[in-house]
Amino acid sequence: NAAVEQKRAVVDAVRDAVGNDIDLAFDIHWDYSLDSAKRVARALEPYNLMWLEDVVPPENIAAQREVARSTSTPLAAGENRFRVHEFKDLLYDFAVDVITPDPTTCGGLAESRAIANRAEENYIVFSPHNVCGPIGTMACVHLGASIPNFGVLEYHALDVDWWDDLVIRSEPLIRDGYIEVPESPGIGVELNEDVAREHLHSRGTMFD
Repeated sequence: NAAVEQKRAVVDAVRDAVGNDIDLAFDIHWDYSLDSAKRVARALEPYNLMWLEDVVPPENIAAQREVARSTSTPLAAGENRFRVHEFKDLLYDFAVDVITPDPTTCGGLAESRAIANRAEENYIVFSPHNVCGPIGTMACVHLGASIPNFGVLEYHALDVDWWDDLVIRSEPLIRDGYIEVPESPGIGVELNEDVAREHLHSRGTMFD
C-alpha cells in the first residue's frame, strides 16, 4: 500500500504543479507484478495520464493485456520488441493504447512504418521510443511526419549539454517542445564532425 501511495503522490504533485492542460506520461520500467501493476494503474486513473509505460515485463503479452483490461489509464509498451511480427499480439489483442517501438532496434524506418500501419488498423497511437542523437532524432521526425497515427516523439538528452552542437544549425533542434520538419535535402540536418570527434569514447567507437 505504501509503495502504491508513493507513486500516486508523485503523480499528484506533478499534476498539481503543471495543471490539467499539460499531457503527462510516466514510465515505470517493468518493475511490477500483475497485481501491483493493476493497482498502480487504477490509482492513477484520476490524473488523466497520456500513458503509463512498461507496467509489466515485456515477455508476457497476456499479463499486459490483463492490466489493460483492468484500468482506464492508457498503457504504452513496445520498445523491447523486434520486427513487426513481435508486435502483433500487443496490437491485435489491444494490450496497449500506445505502441512505442524503437526504430533503431525494431528493424529500422521501414519496419517501424509497418508496425505503425498495423497500429493504425486498430486505431492505436504510434509514439516511437527515441534515445538517439540529433541525426537519429531527425530521422524519427520524418518517420512521424509520414504516419497518420503518430503521437509524440520521445527525447532523452536534456542532460547532454552538447547534444545540439552535434548538428550544424543556428538554432536548437527542439524549440518549445516541437521540432519543425525540414525541407532541405536528406533528413535536413548535417552532422558536425568536429564536435562528434570531441566526444568520441576513448576506444574511438562510441560517444562518451
